[in-house]
Amino acid sequence: MEDLIIILAIAVCLSLFGGPIRSAPRRKITRKEGPWPTRPQRKPYGRRTKRPPNKGPWATEPPEKSPKRSVSRITERGPWATEPPEKSPTPKPGGMIIGKAYVTDADGLKVRGHTIRLASIDAPEHDQPAKLSDGRRIRHGAMVKSALIDSVGGKHVRVQVEGHDRYGRVVGTATCDGKDVGEWLVLNGYAIAIRGNRYKPAEARARQERRGQWGYEIAYDPRAWRQGRKKRLKTGYSVTPPFRPTPP
Repeated sequence: MEDLIIILAIAVCLSLFGGPIRSAPRRKITRKEGPWPTRPQRKPYGRRTKRPPNKGPWATEPPEKSPKRSVSRITERGPWATEPPEKSPTPKPGGMIIGKAYVTDADGLKVRGHTIRLASIDAPEHDQPAKLSDGRRIRHGAMVKSALIDSVGGKHVRVQVEGHDRYGRVVGTATCDGKDVGEWLVLNGYAIAIRGNRYKPAEARARQERRGQWGYEIAYDPRAWRQGRKKRLKTGYSVTPPFRPTPP
């Protein structure tokens, strides 16, 4: 009898609900739902979001921005100083330029606003490589420029104007403390002598004593390097200590 009652109860349930009793589909609970809801986070104030000017403890008006101050580079001290703003008139051949020297490259200066190209010499380009006698590779032009900065950067020089090149630069001979800057570069093996025999004796002495690039394992001719060719200089390196150049 009890079994019959159970069967009748099941039949009634099926007729009422139209099928077996099923549980509701389980829903994925996020962090903001359920018995552990997280606090709503405040919107962070960044560069793109401005704080409300009239709400909260920061309701004061933002301070006005102070005008930008122009910072000028040092012009009176050190070899890194920029050239002075004043520029002397364009000199003619035979003229003289006197002022503080600012090194622009391995064989170039800037004096009184004029770009000076040292006459009768040619120094390596800034990105021109070289290989020392111990196997280390260096940026030859950058090293020569650094040596020139240490020697004449920020000092007063006298430039004897000889002419102008095709780029409009002044070609001349610079002297510092009574010594020829171009001859100093050639004598210490930092540059080669070109156009005439003015610095040929200094170059011959540098070759003989293997100073500078003449003591390297590999060094390139800067004239060929500008044309995209790698022409090696006839150098010879030894195991003797490197030569220390004396400043001009």
